[in-house]
Amino acid sequence: MPVSSVSQFAIQQLLSLLTVFAVMPAVGGTLLYKGFCLSRTAEELAWSRCFKAILAATGCAYLGMALFRFLSPETITPGWVAVAATAAVEFALLVVFLRRTEARALLIQASAVLLMNAAVYGLMFA
Repeated sequence: MPVSSVSQFAIQQLLSLLTVFAVMPAVGGTLLYKGFCLSRTAEELAWSRCFKAILAATGCAYLGMALFRFLSPETITPGWVAVAATAAVEFALLVVFLRRTEARALLIQASAVLLMNAAVYGLMFA
C-alpha cells in the first residue's frame, strides 16, 4: 500500500470517528434538548445530560454494530438495514438512559434520533 493511500485511509477513519463521536452527539443532544424545551418538559434535563445520553447511546449502538459485523463477516447487510438497526438501538438506549417514558417524550426522543441520523448520514453519503 503506498504511503498516500495509508495516510488517506487514516484521515478518513479519523473523520468518521470524529463524526460519530462528536458531531452526531452534539447535533442529537441539541435536537433532543430543544425538543424537550419546546414541549416544556425539560425541567430537570440540561443540554449536557442530553448530550451524554446521546453519546452513550450512539457509542453503544456503533459498538454493537461493529461486533455484529466482526462476528458474522459473511453476512452482507444492506446499508439501510444497518442504519435502521443502529437508530433503533440508539432510541432504545436513549429511553433507558433518560428514563422518560411519557408519550410526548418518546416522540421527541424518536424524532431526535431520526433527524440526527438523517442529517449526519445525509452529509456523509451525499
